[in-house]
Amino acid sequence: MTNALVGDRFRSSKTKKAHNINNIFWRLKVDFWTSVDTENLKKLLDKVPNPMPYNVFRMLSLRMTTTAVELVIFRRFGAKLLVLLTKRPSDDPDWPDMWHYPGSIIRPDDKSLDEVLERLQQHEIINKFAFWPKFVKVNVSQTMRGTVVQLIHFGEIIGIPQKGKYFSVKKLPSGFIKSQTKGLLLAYNAFTHSKKL
Repeated sequence: MTNALVGDRFRSSKTKKAHNINNIFWRLKVDFWTSVDTENLKKLLDKVPNPMPYNVFRMLSLRMTTTAVELVIFRRFGAKLLVLLTKRPSDDPDWPDMWHYPGSIIRPDDKSLDEVLERLQQHEIINKFAFWPKFVKVNVSQTMRGTVVQLIHFGEIIGIPQKGKYFSVKKLPSGFIKSQTKGLLLAYNAFTHSKKL
């Protein structure tokens, strides 16, 4: 038997073992949850308004993956490249007084990604876009609120920002939300590449 076949057989047996363990674990978890629990949860969820209260959103987001549209705004200042960050409020339950780039979870009633970008422009950025934001890449991030699929975009705005403050991409504030670091790097690479074309 060749090494490749032995390797394949070993990998498939490891995969089967992991799959069996997952099935056993899943069955154990389900045994603690009854059909009555499911019906009660359904009734409660049917009462939840849209947009849902934050505490309900947070409980759900810790148990399932959410998807967010994230927008990194850049500006050139001479040889420096700056990024627009806004500060979260001091009563924010997850990231009080921390700096971040704008983003929004996609809501059940959103009709398109453009609608989410418009909401970001109207509520988090205020200034008009210099051009329609460009999609960069999908990134999966582990955050205080659970796993988030980030749809990373970059853009620029017209005028002096009405919200937030520009920072050098090479010198971010100490209170920058760490789970946004990879998204910022992806947007930075795409933005600098687009300016070279």
